[in-house]
Amino acid sequence: MESPSNFPHQINEQLQIRFAVPEDAEALGMFNQRIHEEDSENDIRLFAWTKDLLTGKYPKFNPQKHCTIVEEIKTKKIVSSMLVIPQTWSYAGIPFRVDRPELVGTLPEYRNKGLIRKQFEIFHQLGEQNGTQLLSITGIPYYYRIFGYEMAVNLGGSRKGMAPQQIPSLKNDQKETFFFVPATNEDAGLIKHLTQAANQRSLISCVRDNNDWIYEISGKHDQNINRTIFYVIKNEKNQSVGFIGTYINLSGSTFFANLFELNDLASWEDVSPAVLRFLWKTGQTKPAYPPQKCDSVGFALGAEHPAYTAVKTNLPIVQPPYAWYIRVPHIAEFLKHIKNILNNNLENSPFFNINRELTISFYRYSLKFEIKQGKIVNIEELELPVWEKADAAFPPLVFLQLIFGYRNCTELKYAFPDCWFKSGCSEILDILFPKKASDIYGLC
Repeated sequence: MESPSNFPHQINEQLQIRFAVPEDAEALGMFNQRIHEEDSENDIRLFAWTKDLLTGKYPKFNPQKHCTIVEEIKTKKIVSSMLVIPQTWSYAGIPFRVDRPELVGTLPEYRNKGLIRKQFEIFHQLGEQNGTQLLSITGIPYYYRIFGYEMAVNLGGSRKGMAPQQIPSLKNDQKETFFFVPATNEDAGLIKHLTQAANQRSLISCVRDNNDWIYEISGKHDQNINRTIFYVIKNEKNQSVGFIGTYINLSGSTFFANLFELNDLASWEDVSPAVLRFLWKTGQTKPAYPPQKCDSVGFALGAEHPAYTAVKTNLPIVQPPYAWYIRVPHIAEFLKHIKNILNNNLENSPFFNINRELTISFYRYSLKFEIKQGKIVNIEELELPVWEKADAAFPPLVFLQLIFGYRNCTELKYAFPDCWFKSGCSEILDILFPKKASDIYGLC
């Protein structure tokens, strides 16, 4: 593969590939809007997202390092592009470096020519050089598997109810006791603090500093498709008791809160009904693509959230999570990085003093765990010519579903006949990698 340092690079007589520059913002924004939302009129949300990134509104994104463009040599017409958004995620409190590929697209007449594969190869190579430990992407079913990605972490998930009939109403003598004030940059500390506490409910989470939260609150274009509108929740004493975030538009005909956290000055049972009433009132003013009227509200807070329990009867329509695509270039190194978490899991289990070697086969290669007195002392990748000698086996990449708490051993064995375990192995693996939901509010 051509080294990225030699860009622009001629692919063939017609096309070349190069890194983007800020001056590409308008043209690339129009390209992305056309490729990904071609059926929506008067919709500039993807254009706005692209322009925010390329013009430097998010300081950790550099188009000359993080965005590729394939163009016609003669006309400079953009025919394909993708980008990666650098960020930090956490595995049960241990941070790791992530690149998030997004806005991956090619003009129809240039598809099936290997242009996307070439761009993925570039960013995978750059990730190796820069110490990227994981890549994650949201995308259409199946496609990204062909580039070495596996669906392995919950993405989304929501509960909704029809409005106004399923929204809890105030009695005639009642008044609202919670109020929703648009957040300002001064509220970044509150939002950061509450989110850090909430991340303990999630195995995988995105780590943000104050500047990241300021970018979320005020740095994005009003029509950026990934913009969240933040509100601080106040009580009658004007105390801040939490915050919510909402999308900028309806999802179909539903207006969702995609973030909702409280401190210890208020309860989910008291605040959640007020949030639903606020969503119903606000949702009637929001646009939809294509145009629709708001007829429902809900919480898009992942697979699990305390607010779901607080208003369970009001939000009976459940949308299960989709999934993030995940790529881990070096599984053994990643597992070493989170080894302290794995050892803590062993320490708090019946296997707290176990001595054992576990060999996990992926059929073309394997991993060996060396455990002494309940502590993992080494994890290494090795060749295993005879897979039958392993203690367990997984089809390639399926093991990622176990690592990231997406499925347990029983579920994987049921789904994949070539996933198997020798005596006692599945029990140890489920202790090392317990099933746990994740709700990741990724940087974009």
